[in-house]
Amino acid sequence: MTVNALPEIQKELAKEKSDQLVHPTQAADNAKDAEPTNVQLNAEHNKEPAKKAEKKVEKKTEKKAEKKLEKKAEKKAEKKAEKKTEKKAKKLE
Repeated sequence: MTVNALPEIQKELAKEKSDQLVHPTQAADNAKDAEPTNVQLNAEHNKEPAKKAEKKVEKKTEKKAEKKLEKKAEKKAEKKAEKKTEKKAKKLE
């Protein structure tokens, strides 16, 4: 019987490896080496990247809106120019 459990096994191995990095089962060779600790960053530090990302998104949105308005204005100007040329052509006929 074959079982397709490779993804589950890989997840378990990755979890086991990360657990070993945080809480090793074997003592360190050097007495000066301490057990790795999980460092908790302060809340302000965590907010800064989010603020930067928000600003980037806002800038992109603003740029898209500006481009859209520019295209709209260009199309309007083109239509106006076409109407003028049509009127001139009718007058010449």
